[in-house]
Amino acid sequence: MASRYYTLAVGLLLGVAQVAWADCEPVPDALFEQFDQVDYCLTSGLVAVKQGKRWGYVDSDGVLKVPFIYDEAQTFNDAGFAVVGLKQKYGLIDKQGKLTVALEYDLIDEPSENLMPVSLANKNGFMDSRGQVAIPLMYDYVGQFRNGIAIVGQADSQNHMQYGFIDAQNRVIIPLQYDYLTDFRGQYAVVGKGQQQARQYGYLNRQGKFLVTPQYDDAYDFVEGFAPVKKDGKWGYISKNGKLAIPLDYDDVWDFVDGLAIVKQGDKYGVINQRNRRVIPLEYDYMDVAGDNRFLVEQQGETFYINRNNQRVKDPVDTQTMPY
Repeated sequence: MASRYYTLAVGLLLGVAQVAWADCEPVPDALFEQFDQVDYCLTSGLVAVKQGKRWGYVDSDGVLKVPFIYDEAQTFNDAGFAVVGLKQKYGLIDKQGKLTVALEYDLIDEPSENLMPVSLANKNGFMDSRGQVAIPLMYDYVGQFRNGIAIVGQADSQNHMQYGFIDAQNRVIIPLQYDYLTDFRGQYAVVGKGQQQARQYGYLNRQGKFLVTPQYDDAYDFVEGFAPVKKDGKWGYISKNGKLAIPLDYDDVWDFVDGLAIVKQGDKYGVINQRNRRVIPLEYDYMDVAGDNRFLVEQQGETFYINRNNQRVKDPVDTQTMPY
């Protein structure tokens, strides 16, 4: 499988969706000539700029408003506060440059749904955009809030992380009992039970009920109504009724894109539709999605593009950007 969405790693997920910044204004071109480095976003009338080794903030005319004293400086959020860092400790300042949250946190992540993951002494929680602790620092792992819920994790007595979901009031929505858990993509999240090589994967709905109990050796998110699953070294797809829709016949598979998916059998690649009909034969030595209804393929040492009808497209291929 080419990639996994939202793969969990122990630690905080950094800066992803629904960041609660104020509306960005264009940064005047003159600032890029005046300073060594300039943030892309001017908010609350201020933009972070770097001079030498330190960051500060200037207005749109380049007038210094917050001195160059920080190692890191983020964009001001919609409440008028910005995360700053010095000597690997983080806090918040207001628009006057006053520290409203002391430089004591090991990490203050970018906000999502007005809540920022924070870390101190290996414990994690959430802070609101004004710097008030909204959810206590009681977890060994926290993710970002998406659609009102966030993944959190706590280590058990054997130091195995157990994951579940909480809401913005720190109420447990799905118990912390899974060894692997992804954010919901649509109606379902991928869950895993068991440690490492023995782990089995399934699918959970937002009510915490299984669509598919953990039974696959690997599993990915639903895309276009189909999710790739793996068992005993072979890949296929399930549909949203939880049943196997395309048999476990393939050595590798890709997500469906506009009704078609790349599959691999043995050492050859081709393309199937959502009824498992081979619309492009398994005859290529390499294949990848190239956009504009094209596939990038390799055959007998030659690299070129084909369209969805397996017809060669006369577009030049930049071999310097090949993904392998």
